[in-house]
This record gives sequence, C-alpha cells and structure tokens, in this order.
Amino acid sequence: LMLQILLPSLRWPQTLITAGLFTIFPPVVWATHGQLDFLLALGLAAFLAFAGSHPYPSGKRAWLAGVSLALLVVKPHLAAVPLALVLLWAIRQRRWQIPLGFGLGVGALAAAAAALQPSWLGDWTRVLIDPPESIVRRWPEFAPTVRHYAGLWRPAAEADTLGVVVAFGVGSAALWWLWRARPVPPLTQVVALGAAALFLVTPYAQSYD
Repeated sequence: LMLQILLPSLRWPQTLITAGLFTIFPPVVWATHGQLDFLLALGLAAFLAFAGSHPYPSGKRAWLAGVSLALLVVKPHLAAVPLALVLLWAIRQRRWQIPLGFGLGVGALAAAAAALQPSWLGDWTRVLIDPPESIVRRWPEFAPTVRHYAGLWRPAAEADTLGVVVAFGVGSAALWWLWRARPVPPLTQVVALGAAALFLVTPYAQSYD
C-alpha cells in the first residue's frame, strides 16, 4: 500500500510482487538487521517518487520531496554525498521548496528524538568526542572500503588518510560536475551518481551496509 501511494504509476500486480519480496527472509534481514540503512533507501525512493517524474517539481510535491530527504540524516556519514548532490540539484533548478522541506523534516526528526530521549544530543556528542573502548577495538570491522583494502598493504594511518582523500575527492568532483553542467543533468543521473559514491564510505566488513 505504501509503494502504491508513493509510486502511483505502478500497477497493482507489480506492487504486490514487490511487497511479496519483503516477506522473503534475506531481504527482510538485509533491510532491518542492525542498521537503519533501509530508511536511506526509503528517503531516496520517496524523493524520486515526488520529484523524479517532474523535471521542475514545484508546489506540494516539491515540499514532500524535501521532507523525504530528511530520512537520510539517520546515517549522515553515508548520506553526505547523495544528499549534497540532490540539494545542489534542487538549488540549481531553483526549487527552493525542496531544501526548505528538507530543513523542516530534519527539524521534525530532531524534535521527535528529543521528545523520546531528551539526552540524545549530549549522548551522541560524548560518544564522538570520547568513544568507548569497546567501539574503538572494533573500528577495523567498520573500515570503509578504500581504507580496508589500502590497509592490507599500507600502515593504518596512511590507509585512513587515503580513504578520506578518495572519498572527499570523489564527492568534491561530483559536486563540481553538477555545479558546472549545462544544462542541469536529469535527477535520476544525480541520484545514481550519489548512490555509487556510497561504496567509498560504506563499511566493507559490514555486509548489511
């Protein structure tokens, strides 16, 4: 039903088949086990549903597209590149409702988090500044793909630096391409490029990411 609402162009048999896939064990585990990555996929899918079929989305659809992007902040380190690309695309298209809707969505999520757990911001900040030893010991398991493979033949510090340089370089190049492109590329190309960039930052050892 959710897919039918978000993607009204789908026919009911296709929707039922898609929904049926989520009753099979592997997709259910991959979508829900341990992480919230499925929310990133849902945010991008909803964004495309509201904005992707319209070269110049405006009005209510543009606001809803922006709000949908707020789901990407649940994993900000993964979503940074695709989120920056789609927001830049909206700015270049002068669809100001999309970044404004994104801001409203983020505000709503932050308010809901504060209502459910008032200490979440302080807890999160403390973990970033002084991570528990149990997390530090497991950092190699969460090494991004570039850092993981570089670490097989280079010292850890050099591998860390290389991973950051590659991710930052590719992300910056993608943003520069989008800023300079004339005419503005289609939204589907922008989202596809952002999704591909995820492979530079997703943890190699954690297959569900």
